Amino acid sequence: MRHPQWSYDAVLYEMNIRQLTTEGTLRAAAEQLPRLAGLGIDAVWLMPVYPIGRLNRKGSLGSYYSIADYCDINPEIGTLVDFDYFVDKAHSLGIKVILDWVANHTARDAKWLTDKPADWYKRDENGNALIPWDWSDTAQLNYDNRDVWQGQIEAMKFWVTEHNIDGFRCDMAMLVPIEFWQVVRFSLQQIKPDIFLLAARELGLPAKACAVVEDAKNGILAAHRAGCYPILVPDLYPPAEEILPLLWHRAGSLWEIPALVRAHNEGRA
Repeated sequence: MRHPQWSYDAVLYEMNIRQLTTEGTLRAAAEQLPRLAGLGIDAVWLMPVYPIGRLNRKGSLGSYYSIADYCDINPEIGTLVDFDYFVDKAHSLGIKVILDWVANHTARDAKWLTDKPADWYKRDENGNALIPWDWSDTAQLNYDNRDVWQGQIEAMKFWVTEHNIDGFRCDMAMLVPIEFWQVVRFSLQQIKPDIFLLAARELGLPAKACAVVEDAKNGILAAHRAGCYPILVPDLYPPAEEILPLLWHRAGSLWEIPALVRAHNEGRA
């Protein structure tokens, strides 16, 4: 399955709405779009814009990746009307808009925890939603339940059909079944044939480049089968000049290998 044609040479700009401008709002961020267009930006990847959970919140502002409601906007940055304004302005400048999507977990006080059946979440012997890793502000979704798959897909469709976005950057995509992403891809392409999916995957901490290539059997190539671009983070892996020849040998051309990028939550010079 091929990626949308526009994506192959696209320049993506990751945008943190809260920190981009003094106001920290969607409306203020929209005023930066002409400048980005002038820099040659083709697509803006918005870090999560959804309401942030309050239970076990990280710091005073909370983590974007602790999502309380998949189908709303964090009131601190604006409203759905403001979001539409941002998307319309981006599109008028020829810029695509990509939303960050967190499929593995929600906030610990998310709407789904009260609105959906208990088996939408993985739970301990006392019935409490499990916490993935040490992410104490989140609750682990249960992908053994296909209703969760459909719930996720319907929420993603909401942003495509109602708010005209162009794709998703899929956070920690390897934590949910690859078959789920294949269903997502098929479902969204029925609505928008050139939908773009960008899969973020951590492959571990291999000591040698060859370990990355071996893991690619189930990681990089699986993500390509789902129609996603996976990401490798150079700081966690050997230098690019060690990895690229090995991946070239396996994939056949650089066109088919993942981009090597810096982690989005790292500092910049």
